[in-house]
Amino acid sequence: MQQSDSLELVAQPDESRASFVLLSFLIVVFATAFFVNEVDWDASTYDNYAASPDDAEDQVALGKSSRKISYFAIGILGALLFVLPSRQQISFFNLPVALLCLYFLFCLASFIWTDAAWLTTKRMVIAIFGVLAIVGTAKHLSTRDIIDASLGIGTILLAISLCVELSLGTFAPQSNEYRFAGVVHPNTQGGACGLMVIAAFFGMKASHRGKLIYLGFLLLAGLFMIMTKSRTSVAACLCGVSAAWYLVAPRDKQTLVGLGLPVAVCSGLAALLLFGAELTSSATAAAQFGRGAEADLLTLNGRIPLWTSLLEHVAERPMLGFGYQGFWTPDRIYEVSLEQEWTVPSAHSVFLDVLLSTGLVGATIFGLGTIVAFRRITQHCLQTADPTDGFVFAAFVYAMIGGIFESGFSQPNGFEPFITGVALIHVMSRRTRTELAGVVPTHETDPLSNWAAVAAGGLAQCESP
Repeated sequence: MQQSDSLELVAQPDESRASFVLLSFLIVVFATAFFVNEVDWDASTYDNYAASPDDAEDQVALGKSSRKISYFAIGILGALLFVLPSRQQISFFNLPVALLCLYFLFCLASFIWTDAAWLTTKRMVIAIFGVLAIVGTAKHLSTRDIIDASLGIGTILLAISLCVELSLGTFAPQSNEYRFAGVVHPNTQGGACGLMVIAAFFGMKASHRGKLIYLGFLLLAGLFMIMTKSRTSVAACLCGVSAAWYLVAPRDKQTLVGLGLPVAVCSGLAALLLFGAELTSSATAAAQFGRGAEADLLTLNGRIPLWTSLLEHVAERPMLGFGYQGFWTPDRIYEVSLEQEWTVPSAHSVFLDVLLSTGLVGATIFGLGTIVAFRRITQHCLQTADPTDGFVFAAFVYAMIGGIFESGFSQPNGFEPFITGVALIHVMSRRTRTELAGVVPTHETDPLSNWAAVAAGGLAQCESP
């Protein structure tokens, strides 16, 4: 969509880059914390890269002291960053943040009706520490800093995973059944690599110098993402980058894609009908992404039977749910895993986990917050047409698509939800030049922003002689 030069100049925010020392410190601290939170030294040696139901049950019941310390550390750091002054023009008083805070408070209130009070309390404390880290970091980093931080943290975690597989002798990319895991499940590893690909791509577009460095990150993360054979990560990454490009592309290119994509899809379907079994077999093999018989396309690797079963549990408490993360008690993890015949520590869908945790009431608040956040981020991307804002938009799309099939974004204590959360909070709370001048552009329709502008104008009139 075409934007006038005057609009871009008015809406373009002033962003101060964080110091090299601060950025390096945050990269090291958060890389250490995420490593401690997610590490499983034997992940690459498990059958199907997953622990047994008994081990998964014990992990939830017992936890690890090192994880508790890391959660506490990043929470305290986030609180300190939040209270310290920042050079960024940030204001957290806006509608998207208000809705997200409302959902967070509803999760906190779920302690009242949950039947697993100890589990909900523990995970809410972890979530509070994670949110503090996200908000505090978003206050001090620019979008360009967030891109660099994601590449720095991701590269450290990737290097550790590679070293672990080399030491265990499980690094075997020449094997047809191999998936790169490192210290986490391949799907988790693929998600981290996919986010790095997005960061490197838009970092390369935003950089005037050092493009080759970002290109190197792009090739490195892309290679390992493919080695994880995570179809969700690859598809979500492509969709995120394509959606961000399409959003700010010239209108003639938008029209070309809008007309050409349906034609390409119809041509592919016609080819399948004309050429029959051979082409269908090739398409199936491509969709399996090299995972052979393990990749059950009809059931999405067991997700559809799992979701069907979990929806029956949702019907048990449809309005308020089981409390924040309260459904996944050790006993239920064991029972659901035995029923599904594979280890199931989560719903493998953020949206289904939200329903289980907070019911229809919480899901409605969560959905409204997501829609309003998407709208505000889209506006920023259209106004600035800046590649760093394109990264935030692409990361949001990446998280939404990934959230359909995985639950990693349901708790803000991992690499992907942290980076995405920091980027979203920063952009949703960033003040434009017009907002700093007290002027609301005619295209701005954020109800809270309009209300604040009208109130400020009325107060000024009342105080004038």
